[in-house]
Amino acid sequence: VNAKGCTATDLQTLSGVTCPPSNQGTLSLIANYTKELASIGRVSSLFGSIVSYVTTAVSLSALAMSGGAGFLIVGGVAAMAATGRDLDQATSLRQQQHQATMDSRAIIADIEACWITADQYQRGIGSAEAQAREATDRFTAAAISFDNGLRRARAIVVEAPIAIARETNRPAVPIAQQEWLPTLLAHYRFEIAQARRYTYLALRAVEYDELTTYTHVVPNLPLRSEVLLAKRPSVLVQQLALLRAQTQTRLIGGAQPAPGHLTFDFTQRYYGVPSVAVSSFGSAMVSHARPVYSNGEYLGLGVRFSLTPNNAADSPTWRCGERLWRVNAAAASIPQAPSGEGIPHIKLYKRNVFASRTCDRTGFQISSLQPSVNLFIADGEPGQFVDPRTYTVADIPVADLGADAGALTALQNSGVDSQGTPSAELALQGMYGDYILLFPATVFTGPRSLTSMKGSWNQLYLRFDFLSADASPPPTSATSSASSSH
Repeated sequence: VNAKGCTATDLQTLSGVTCPPSNQGTLSLIANYTKELASIGRVSSLFGSIVSYVTTAVSLSALAMSGGAGFLIVGGVAAMAATGRDLDQATSLRQQQHQATMDSRAIIADIEACWITADQYQRGIGSAEAQAREATDRFTAAAISFDNGLRRARAIVVEAPIAIARETNRPAVPIAQQEWLPTLLAHYRFEIAQARRYTYLALRAVEYDELTTYTHVVPNLPLRSEVLLAKRPSVLVQQLALLRAQTQTRLIGGAQPAPGHLTFDFTQRYYGVPSVAVSSFGSAMVSHARPVYSNGEYLGLGVRFSLTPNNAADSPTWRCGERLWRVNAAAASIPQAPSGEGIPHIKLYKRNVFASRTCDRTGFQISSLQPSVNLFIADGEPGQFVDPRTYTVADIPVADLGADAGALTALQNSGVDSQGTPSAELALQGMYGDYILLFPATVFTGPRSLTSMKGSWNQLYLRFDFLSADASPPPTSATSSASSSH
């Protein structure tokens, strides 16, 4: 049964559900009901008018017979009054008809809205039912697949001993008669090529951690050429054992890695602006910032800089193997954000070619970051080559130091960075390289634009937390000695 019509199934008829005559729907039944009410009202009004006219006529006849013309005039007036009442009744009837029409329309509108809501629920129920059926079908398919897998596994368990015994007891035949040999050789070539690639990647990872290269023959050390030219698994097993021996020491250049940090005032380090020069700081940032785009999309204003030590004694002094762990940013006198906005974020882009100092103080170890999927693609292996990215980006909330001198001291000297929320998105990369400090256009706009803040933002600190090993040169002589008396 719905708004437009009625259809009762056999099952519904047996349960006592029947349709109205002509299979009318809810809207048709309501329309008939309102028409019937209006008809009853008209008949009632017409009957009242007839009774009034008959009563008036009888009254006039009686007056004429008993009182003459004067009574007839009075009777006429009375008749006119009765006629006025009839007109009032007719007007009232029309108003009732109009009200009945409006009530009918209101009821029909409510019923249509109700059916629309019911249709929406019905569609939702149908969608949920379809989803449930789809989930049931997937579960059934998974159960069938699992059962098939179990059957195959049981068959293999039964057949494997027979196949092994058959091959073990097979009489020796010339190699030319071995039908499985080409397949076995092709499979072996593929497997040994995979093993060489994985072993070589492990060797390069150890080289990165140990700040060395295994390109020359040294007793008890792995060798690149041995891995790349290996034809037998035993050679790769030997090279893996040598690699494992290098990593078990957990030393870099003979020293234990330790955490450290480097904190500096950005404009003071790169533009020579004193930390107390408020207006000079903002002017320097605005003058050196340049628009940064990505495939035509404007990202914001950015400042390019390179983090590179001038020599081994440059801070951090006599350290090697510097690997980034976390990056943080803090500033003083950040303008208040508009209502509803939180702490401003900056983006620190790092080029995916980076460096660390070697522990023998002979230079730098240069490395690059490649998509992991590219490292495992070889002939016959699944996967698709991915173009390497030029930069890796870290999202850094800028901590507000305010006027708290203790917060700045903690940022500069504390072993554990407790200011703000440092980012670990650049972790394990070499600390030295090229960077872009980006002020996103979506954040630094309006009162927070660089131009608006150049007279109020007086400091911007960057902190790099890293792991490194000591590379201090050994003392060879002393210019003076101290003695103690007892």
